[in-house]
Amino acid sequence: SGKEVLPFNVNRMGNLKNNLLPFARGASPFGYLNDKGEVAIEPIFQQAEDFNNENAAVSIIQNNEIKWGIINSKGMFILIPEYDKITHTENSYFIVTKGTKNALLKPDLTFAIPFTYDRLFYYQDGYYYAENNGKFGYINKNGDIIIPIIYDMRRVELVKMEDMGRNNAAEIAEQQAKENAYYE
Repeated sequence: SGKEVLPFNVNRMGNLKNNLLPFARGASPFGYLNDKGEVAIEPIFQQAEDFNNENAAVSIIQNNEIKWGIINSKGMFILIPEYDKITHTENSYFIVTKGTKNALLKPDLTFAIPFTYDRLFYYQDGYYYAENNGKFGYINKNGDIIIPIIYDMRRVELVKMEDMGRNNAAEIAEQQAKENAYYE
């Protein structure tokens, strides 16, 4: 409609999700605006991600260190800020970093995968690219290894799991990885 929604100077914003929009008037602190442009959650966070359904990853400074936790749409911590980084993925899961290891947190805030992997990245359709000790492969959101984490490569092409059976897809993807690997 062209109506001004933000009546004050906002320097940084994220995306409007769950009717909440992360914002900062300067570099930080971050808070959240509602869809009317009103402050819904006060700007007290060092960093703030977009909401992922009902929850959002935010960071605070604690003992001179940045620590990440998860808040609900009322701004209350539902996962205490004790992690080094939390990033949401497209399927309502969160990748959580503590020290040098990564874990996968389910939407109900229980761990689907414990702190096992050096790196986790969301790939697509509930699959994750995993690295451990310089070796690469793929896992699913339940922690099942789809392509063994044994390859010295940056990228393995994952065959769409819905197009064929899981075991067959893993075998085909492994064969493709051996033939078409991208090495460091």
